[in-house]
Amino acid sequence: FANLATGRYTFEVQAQNEDGQWSEPAHWSFQVLPPWWATWWFRTLVAAALIAATYLFYRNRLQIIQQKAADREKIQDLETAALRAQMNPHFIFNCLQAIQSFIVQNDRDSATIYLARFAKLVRLALHGSVDGRHSLASEIAMLDNYLHLEQMRFKGKFEFSIRAEGLDTEEIQLPPMLVQPFVENALIHGLQNLESPGKLEIVFSLNDPQVLGVVVKDNGPGFSEKEKGITEKGAHKSVGMMLTQKRPDILTGGAGKAGMGTRNLVRETILDAKGSPAGARVRFLVP
Repeated sequence: FANLATGRYTFEVQAQNEDGQWSEPAHWSFQVLPPWWATWWFRTLVAAALIAATYLFYRNRLQIIQQKAADREKIQDLETAALRAQMNPHFIFNCLQAIQSFIVQNDRDSATIYLARFAKLVRLALHGSVDGRHSLASEIAMLDNYLHLEQMRFKGKFEFSIRAEGLDTEEIQLPPMLVQPFVENALIHGLQNLESPGKLEIVFSLNDPQVLGVVVKDNGPGFSEKEKGITEKGAHKSVGMMLTQKRPDILTGGAGKAGMGTRNLVRETILDAKGSPAGARVRFLVP
């Protein structure tokens, strides 16, 4: 019985003598044990080892991913802070030019009002620069102050509106001064030399719970054919605009999520019924 399978057996034997008489049967019970690699304890040990190895691999992989995400977030914060550091002096320089203009014209009242609004705007900008993000309400307040300052500088040559219909502006967070350079571009290159009254419209909308849509629209001459809606209007290159174009990509880690960042930055010329340029529109998304 050399090849018996694993299990319990009973061996029974009888003997017969010369007279043909049979003995009572004798019994012997025994068990054939499985090899060690087929035992339940070995299989349990292997299963436990596989589970432990899988858990350790998963935990190690998760730690690596979390570390990379933390490093990427630090890099994004540093790059965004660097861009803000470059953009804030550019913005302040423009405001100081306007104040200088009022002083040269000996318009003390306008200079005083301008300085008061400018101080409020700088205070909002400083708070946003420290935190790295601020509420949509703060962004709208900054834009409102900035546009009132520009209205004074342009002597009322344009009117503006800012809409954020149906949005909780205190809850929504975004990087500070992200919209202002686009507004500045629309004023300088769209409305500054316009003979008729200029109109500027800024609209915020929620595309989904994680994406804020922004539209900046003016009734200026639109984008030139040479630029084909890719670069900004006119020959002048706005420093704030060039820096701002990088920020949505930094916020989404370069390529970013689908439909985010400068890959989805759309500039288009608005045409009237006759096909003539009747304004410009810029649309982009903010995570």
